[in-house]
Amino acid sequence: MARGRRRHARPQARRLAGVCRGVAALAAPAVGPRGGGPGALARRGRRLRGRRSLHAGTAGAVKVLVRADASLALGSGHVMRCRTLAAELQRRGHGVTFACRPLDGHLLELLRAGGFETAALPLDPHVTTGLEPIGDAQALADAQACVQLAGALDWVVVDHYGLGARWEQVLRNAGARVLALDDLADRLHSCDLLLDQNPGGAERYAARVPPGTRLLVGPEWALVRPEFPALRATSLERRQRPVLQRLLVFLGGGDVAADVQVALTGALASGIPWTHVDVVLGSGVPGADAVAAQLKSFPSAVLHVQTEHMARLMADADVAITAGGGVTWEKCCLGLPSLVAVLAENQGAVVPELRARGAAVVLEPAGPPRPEDIAAALRALTPASLAAMAQAAAGMCSGQGAPRVAAQLEQGTKDG
Repeated sequence: MARGRRRHARPQARRLAGVCRGVAALAAPAVGPRGGGPGALARRGRRLRGRRSLHAGTAGAVKVLVRADASLALGSGHVMRCRTLAAELQRRGHGVTFACRPLDGHLLELLRAGGFETAALPLDPHVTTGLEPIGDAQALADAQACVQLAGALDWVVVDHYGLGARWEQVLRNAGARVLALDDLADRLHSCDLLLDQNPGGAERYAARVPPGTRLLVGPEWALVRPEFPALRATSLERRQRPVLQRLLVFLGGGDVAADVQVALTGALASGIPWTHVDVVLGSGVPGADAVAAQLKSFPSAVLHVQTEHMARLMADADVAITAGGGVTWEKCCLGLPSLVAVLAENQGAVVPELRARGAAVVLEPAGPPRPEDIAAALRALTPASLAAMAQAAAGMCSGQGAPRVAAQLEQGTKDG
């Protein structure tokens, strides 16, 4: 779950073409010894595009760079959803490298353990949590670092609220196509594909992308790991006989231990006789020991840290308490009823649709949950409301987004 976001100070009225021209002029001197201006940069881009086509046509493989960060403050959602797409690309025989800043709470080791190539970008003294605003000069330096470490690329996947059109244009000038992930629609892009897996309508991006950009908008494109659709039928079948015995608490991969303790306090105060409770935290989260101690108040409970078994935990749960990030679509795939706490501004985009469709109980007000609100919401659940919530959630997402997006990257490479 991504815990935060930023707003760009630049006016939305600035035309994308002007941004791209500015980037070309700024980036040209750093491209190489012969990069003397926009013309030289364009020539280099054409050379790399030619190399890309030869690479794809000869080996049948696509070379992809993923740019995303994780930290205790930012959360893990950006990296985790990109990892889902990367795993699908890897399964299809393509090469994927992750470029991340080693912030406190980064996931570089997890990515390496998954068989991905990784590159740790230089730390910026002005960016320590991943939530700080990124200026144009910083974005340009970040893009140039990616160009230098990756060489010729077919695609760049960027999932970062601080990086927009200026960053993307540098990578496009270097010969790569760009897939940008966004769910805020608050900044300009210079990309070939744009993915927003939340409901809301493609019209939000009409003035924020260049002509010809293909928009992949809606939950049908949601990047859900394959183990979730694999368990979908089993999970939906058991929800036809709803009970309220097993609870799952997952509020994201960031610094959420205090919020988890509040959720557990509410679960205890509800008076529901839970037979089992599962809690999931990210690795290195401060306060994990306090959460483990609180779980002793339940007759049966397990604390999972950076688990690879989330799909099974969700399929086995009767209800969950979660945040409103990317976990939304994993829950929907499995028809898991849930209480949703809105812990970051970017999570607010999906919440109205969940509420309108009856796919979740949204805790009010937005912000850190309160134990009394959680207790009341849990007590209000009935077998009928659980069944209706499961059906509504399952109707929003089938979990097939990752193969669909991977196919778009492959097609874009073939089209040249």
